[in-house]
Amino acid sequence: MGYLIRVGQSLNLTCPGDAVFYQWSLVDQPSQILSEEQFYTIKSATLKDSNRYICHAVHGYGRSSVEMSVRVIGNCL
Repeated sequence: MGYLIRVGQSLNLTCPGDAVFYQWSLVDQPSQILSEEQFYTIKSATLKDSNRYICHAVHGYGRSSVEMSVRVIGNCL
Protein backbone atom coordinates (compact mmCIF):
# COMPACT_ATOMS: atom_id res chain seq x y z
CA MET A 1 0.00 0.00 0.00
CA GLY A 2 1.41 3.39 -0.88
CA TYR A 3 0.63 7.07 -0.43
CA LEU A 4 1.84 10.15 -2.30
CA ILE A 5 1.46 13.50 -0.52
CA ARG A 6 2.89 17.00 -0.82
CA VAL A 7 5.11 18.81 1.66
CA GLY A 8 2.95 20.38 4.37
CA GLN A 9 0.05 17.96 4.02
CA SER A 10 -1.08 15.58 6.76
CA LEU A 11 -1.66 11.86 6.41
CA ASN A 12 -3.40 9.37 8.69
CA LEU A 13 -2.12 5.80 8.44
CA THR A 14 -4.46 3.11 9.76
CA CYS A 15 -3.48 -0.35 10.91
CA PRO A 16 -6.37 -2.51 9.66
CA GLY A 17 -8.38 -4.87 11.84
CA ASP A 18 -9.15 -5.17 15.51
CA ALA A 19 -6.25 -5.90 17.81
CA VAL A 20 -5.28 -5.76 21.46
CA PHE A 21 -1.97 -4.06 20.74
CA TYR A 22 -0.59 -1.99 17.86
CA GLN A 23 2.94 -0.83 17.13
CA TRP A 24 4.13 1.51 14.36
CA SER A 25 7.76 1.82 13.29
CA LEU A 26 9.89 2.43 10.22
CA VAL A 27 10.79 -0.72 8.28
CA ASP A 28 14.51 0.08 8.45
CA GLN A 29 14.38 1.17 12.13
CA PRO A 30 12.15 -1.41 13.86
CA SER A 31 13.39 -0.58 17.36
CA GLN A 32 12.23 3.06 17.07
CA ILE A 33 8.54 2.92 18.03
CA LEU A 34 6.54 5.76 16.47
CA SER A 35 3.16 4.94 18.00
CA GLU A 36 1.28 2.25 19.92
CA GLU A 37 -2.14 3.24 18.60
CA GLN A 38 -4.16 1.90 15.67
CA PHE A 39 -3.55 5.17 13.82
CA TYR A 40 -0.33 7.02 13.06
CA THR A 41 -0.54 10.62 11.85
CA ILE A 42 2.09 12.49 9.88
CA LYS A 43 1.39 16.17 10.50
CA SER A 44 2.73 18.79 8.10
CA ALA A 45 4.85 16.33 6.13
CA THR A 46 8.44 17.05 5.17
CA LEU A 47 10.60 15.26 2.62
CA LYS A 48 12.16 13.33 5.53
CA ASP A 49 8.79 11.63 6.16
CA SER A 50 9.21 9.69 2.89
CA ASN A 51 9.76 6.16 4.13
CA ARG A 52 8.33 2.68 4.56
CA TYR A 53 6.19 2.35 7.68
CA ILE A 54 5.08 -0.91 9.27
CA CYS A 55 2.28 -1.65 11.70
CA HIS A 56 2.26 -4.79 13.84
CA ALA A 57 -1.11 -5.81 15.26
CA VAL A 58 -1.38 -8.41 18.02
CA HIS A 59 -4.74 -10.10 18.43
CA GLY A 60 -6.18 -13.27 19.95
CA TYR A 61 -5.03 -15.48 17.08
CA GLY A 62 -1.51 -14.20 16.54
CA ARG A 63 0.22 -11.24 15.00
CA SER A 64 -0.08 -9.58 11.62
CA SER A 65 1.98 -6.87 9.96
CA VAL A 66 1.12 -4.34 7.27
CA GLU A 67 3.71 -2.25 5.43
CA MET A 68 2.85 1.15 3.95
CA SER A 69 5.02 3.32 1.74
CA VAL A 70 4.84 7.11 2.01
CA ARG A 71 6.40 9.42 -0.56
CA VAL A 72 6.43 13.16 0.09
CA ILE A 73 7.01 15.43 -2.89
CA GLY A 74 7.87 19.12 -2.97
CA ASN A 75 5.45 21.79 -4.08
CA CYS A 76 5.83 22.87 -7.70
CA LEU A 77 6.51 26.53 -8.38
